[in-house]
Amino acid sequence: MVAALLAALYWYAWRPLPETSGQIAAPISAKASISRDARGVPHISAASWEDAIFLQGYATAQDRMWQMDAIRRLAAGELAEVVGKQALQSDQESRQLRLARIADENQRTLPAADRAVLAAYARGVNYYLETHRGRLPLEFAILNYDPRPWTIRDSLLAGLEMYRTLTSSWRLDLNKFHMIEQGDPAKVEFLFPGTAASAVQPGSNAWAVSGAHSANGKPILASDPHLEFAIPETWYLVQLQAPGLDVTGASIPGLPAVIIGHNERVAWGVTNLQFDVQDLYREQIDPRSGRYLYRGQTEQAAIEREAIAVKGAKPFELLLWITRHGPVLLNDEGRSYSLRWVAAGGMAASFPFLDLNRANNWQEFTAALARFPGPGQNFVYADVDGNIGYHATGLLPIRKYASASASAAHESAPHHSTSRDGPHCTGDVPADGATGDCEWDGFIPFDELPQSYNPASGVIESSNQNPFPSDYPYLVGGNFASSDRARQVRALLGSQAKWRPEEMLRIQKDVYSALSDLLARQTVAAWDANQAANPQLRDTVDVFRGWNGQMEKGTAAPMLVALTQHFRSLTENSSLCLHVMAAGCPQVNLSF
Repeated sequence: MVAALLAALYWYAWRPLPETSGQIAAPISAKASISRDARGVPHISAASWEDAIFLQGYATAQDRMWQMDAIRRLAAGELAEVVGKQALQSDQESRQLRLARIADENQRTLPAADRAVLAAYARGVNYYLETHRGRLPLEFAILNYDPRPWTIRDSLLAGLEMYRTLTSSWRLDLNKFHMIEQGDPAKVEFLFPGTAASAVQPGSNAWAVSGAHSANGKPILASDPHLEFAIPETWYLVQLQAPGLDVTGASIPGLPAVIIGHNERVAWGVTNLQFDVQDLYREQIDPRSGRYLYRGQTEQAAIEREAIAVKGAKPFELLLWITRHGPVLLNDEGRSYSLRWVAAGGMAASFPFLDLNRANNWQEFTAALARFPGPGQNFVYADVDGNIGYHATGLLPIRKYASASASAAHESAPHHSTSRDGPHCTGDVPADGATGDCEWDGFIPFDELPQSYNPASGVIESSNQNPFPSDYPYLVGGNFASSDRARQVRALLGSQAKWRPEEMLRIQKDVYSALSDLLARQTVAAWDANQAANPQLRDTVDVFRGWNGQMEKGTAAPMLVALTQHFRSLTENSSLCLHVMAAGCPQVNLSF
């Protein structure tokens, strides 16, 4: 029994592990190497960039083939084919968003140079598959299927899946619309403005300081990208070396080149821009015929039929109507909504990251960024010549000012503000698709996106906050983060005159919460004003009194302030817990 178990472990778990020593024959132009450091990170040295990218595909497939296959299936709406009915809802949404069809179109329009990069990567992945049939990762054995060969389309699907992850906002728009209908529109708009900033929203951080703020007189750049926790993780570290190419950093499984990192001359980090690139439109459409109204005329929606393969069951048939705004995603309370998304239309297909990896200066770097279609990102930059810079990127829709008829299209929903020249469409709630008043008017030119180069302060910081100035010439909408994190990073950077690179870790590990600190201090003040009301809270207040706002694990204050926030939400007192904590209210023992 034990011998059989050990044999099974060897066959299914040990045997498929990546080979990290020895030699193999590979279809590349010259001798090359993949060496792994103590953490297993592959360092690839090759005679040409084509060979380096080929070997990146091979090494990534060694480590992440199951993840890569799952990502392309998730995006294409093909998970149910291998896991069964439990993935059907996910597949339906991917098919409704038309990710596979978008990838097909992007593949047709991809520039030849970008196609060559993705093709080299695909060849590397496929060489791994060809030489490892019968000893692929355990997941394939459990689900009893072999992955199909990797294609350029599959890399585009991996990119589109990241695009979806970082830009999906249409559900928030619909939720806001329902709140407006059921409550006070002014209050909803106050709580959820078109450029909403969530005080508790987590996110990424990236910053650069000039040589004036460093111990050795050279710029320092730090990048701290945050995505949802996953096993395996989203990022894949790699180094690529070839003539004219020496880049190290984080890549995305399924995509070639380095997304965040540095070469011998420049370094860069990113945070999500969070500009709104999805708009819902309420359509007056007949779901049987696909005919709908637009500017007083009847138009015919295109029809697409999808057959979703389901393991152990019959294929699921999906009928999708496509209006001029995009696919009709849902029929909600008798109303149909279509989705316009930058990734689905007007997005110039390109993959500029190899150019980015080979950039030697700000001019070459931004020339590569100008070809980046999205998802919209904040790129923070530094180079060996002492320069630092920032540039927002991605195709961002221009939401034009609308006619007066637009403001009357749905009186209960303030999706048309009245600042500047008149009413306009902000995109944070569904627009009336029939009027034609809320159409996009192209995309904001790259050179007019927020940017900075060698600012006088010598500091650039991005924490998903709104980077657009108040007098920006285009309408701005998005789910931006509160500026609290950005202020905290700047405050820490200003806490000492000269920095060393290793000291930046202190800022990256900082877990100060301005909101929680404020709540703790106001709780202390409320209790001090009326201690007799609830003496049981003395221990809690004493913990808050000596707390510095750092949400460190193993300490009492973070848990207590979270309980306080929850306790506050349970009360009906509009002054929330500032007075409740002092007055007693429901008996909840917060003593530690």
